[in-house]
Amino acid sequence: NHLLGRLFLDQNTLVLASLTSPKRWELYRNPTLLKEVLLENVQSLNFEFYVPPKKDRGALVPQNPQADLIADNQWHKNWLSRYQQLPAIIKIHIKTVIAGKKETITFAFALPKSNMVILL
Repeated sequence: NHLLGRLFLDQNTLVLASLTSPKRWELYRNPTLLKEVLLENVQSLNFEFYVPPKKDRGALVPQNPQADLIADNQWHKNWLSRYQQLPAIIKIHIKTVIAGKKETITFAFALPKSNMVILL
């Protein structure tokens, strides 16, 4: 099972929208876009993308010539599709204001399908 998803802000509300994979659209006449409210009172939503230090990963993953476009061993504010791969880790920073109190919630997710396996 595959889903297409998008995480976004809609008038200070964090929303996850999901839709079945285009491969399955022929099974459904009108695929339904599902929208789930995840959090309210959200002021901002920011992402960071981590690229680990360059090491020889040839035995683990195929080499990607686009990998040289990305500075390694640091967090990046943007991730471009021309990189043709996933980062090793994604951080999501959510800033909220509830009853006048500001708070930042941070989530970090390692991406197992990334070609940028973190080697120690």
